[in-house]
Formats: sequence, C-alpha cells, structure tokens
Amino acid sequence: MAVSGRVAKRLQTYWRLEAANVVLLPFAVLLMVGTWEGTPNLTLSVALLVNSFLLVIGACYWRIVLLRIEGDPKPFARWLPRLAAAEPAALALTALTVAVTGYDVATGGGTWPAERIAAVAMMALAVLEYVNYYRFQLQYFDHAPDFAALLKRKSLKRAHMARDIAGWRSTRSQVKNGGILS
Repeated sequence: MAVSGRVAKRLQTYWRLEAANVVLLPFAVLLMVGTWEGTPNLTLSVALLVNSFLLVIGACYWRIVLLRIEGDPKPFARWLPRLAAAEPAALALTALTVAVTGYDVATGGGTWPAERIAAVAMMALAVLEYVNYYRFQLQYFDHAPDFAALLKRKSLKRAHMARDIAGWRSTRSQVKNGGILS
C-alpha cells in the first residue's frame, strides 16, 4: 500500500472516530454518571456540549484532509476557512467550560458527586481537544513514527490544523497584499 493509501486509511479512521464520539462520548459519560447515581447538571451539560462542538471540528478537519489526499481539494478549500473562523468560538467555549467547572468545584462544598467528577474530566478533555486541534499535537500514541519523532525531538509539534490554518492565512494575506498576484 502506498504511503498516501496508508495515510488515507488512518484519516478515514480518525474522522469517523471523531464523528462517532460527538454522540458516544456524552452517551457514555451520562450512562456512567447515572450508574454512579449522579444527576447530570448544567456544568456537566456545558462540558459535554463543548466537547461535542470540538469533536465536530476535528471530524470535519480530518474528513477534508482525507478528501484532499484522495484528490478532491474543494472541501478543504471551502471548510478550512470555516474551521479557522470557529477558533475564537472554540476558545471561548473551552474557557467557559473551565470557568463553569471551576465555579462548580469551588462552590461544591468539598463534595465530589459523580456529575462533578465527570464535569472535571470533560473540562480537561475539552482543553486537551482545543489544544490538540488549534495549538499543539498531543496525540502521538496511535502512530509509532509520530511517537518516535516526539521522543527524538523532545517537544510537541504544532497541530496539523493549526499549521494548515496558518498556511491558509499566509496565502490569503499574500493575495490580499498583492504578493502572489504581482
């Protein structure tokens, strides 16, 4: 199998997992909270909704990358600017999750019911998802060459989507300023 075929196969899995987790993550968390006799609350709901929003972003990104690799660059060209435009909302919603969860913990009287534990876990996951998409690649465990490169480099590399957005912004800026057309 060619390198692009292996990459396409991996991306096929990535985008489908991200898309499935939009629904599976909240379902699993709510099931777990219910099993532990917890009651879903606003804090947990916010954290789950923000995670789902970020997972939609991730699913969309990996899908358009896959389509580009398979020879159809149009979805990438159309959707990457939208993913770039979603970054402020993603950051604001992630910050909202941190604030709401922090408030819930601070006013919780030192108790840790299932819904609070789940909210803290989902808040942490939201922060990690935001960073993994818009800042630095955090996922290295699923691809041995990436993990080996991380160990050799001893530093995180910029997230794939962050690099693509930066490239798109740079090209857009050059076109706007006449650099590419002159």
